[in-house]
Amino acid sequence: METLPFDAADYLDDEEMIAAYLQDAERDGPDAVAQAMKVVARARARMAGRGPSAAARRSA
Repeated sequence: METLPFDAADYLDDEEMIAAYLQDAERDGPDAVAQAMKVVARARARMAGRGPSAAARRSA
């Protein structure tokens, strides 16, 4: 069985979830916020149809 790395961006599918994710990151400090911003960028790209979805990555 092949597994893929976990990517939180797969689960951030609306702005409310993104806001909650960023709030959690803020509690963990600036490094966590920087990482969260990268995840949010991937999530927003996927929501806009510009990035690979989880399903697309699984079928690759």
